Amino acid sequence: MKPDKKVFTVSEALEKARKLCAKQERSHQYIRNKLYDWGIGHEHIEPIIAQLISEDFLNEERFVKAFAIGKFHQLRWGKQKIYVGLQKQKIDKRQILRGLAEIPDDEYLETLKTLFEKKQKQVKSKNQFIKNKRIANYLISKGFESYLVWDIIRKSVN
Repeated sequence: MKPDKKVFTVSEALEKARKLCAKQERSHQYIRNKLYDWGIGHEHIEPIIAQLISEDFLNEERFVKAFAIGKFHQLRWGKQKIYVGLQKQKIDKRQILRGLAEIPDDEYLETLKTLFEKKQKQVKSKNQFIKNKRIANYLISKGFESYLVWDIIRKSVN
């Protein structure tokens, strides 16, 4: 049996949220969920979020940029996967598009080529159609746009 979760007071939760935000950029939704987990009542959540914004602990624009650049550089996610990840955080579409614009196009295409070349060496199949399909499935699952994936595959065949 799990022990009961500790319920925090509003001031304790605010301080704990400040510390969370100081360590790493967080979305408003992430903090909202944490406050619910900590037993903070609905009527206190939005004022706490507003206070964190006014103190510059929470900044959705900074979060979006950090998320987009971080997922691209560290996990090599494509823009589509990053977009979906940000949608799950209930981020506005315009904010998401601004964050994705932070990823340089040349670096994006170079990462796609690198992943393609690496996967091409790994996939073993005598049938080129099957090999290309497996490579494409992998790259698309990483969040790269299918038209870019198939373009790079076509260029490699020629």
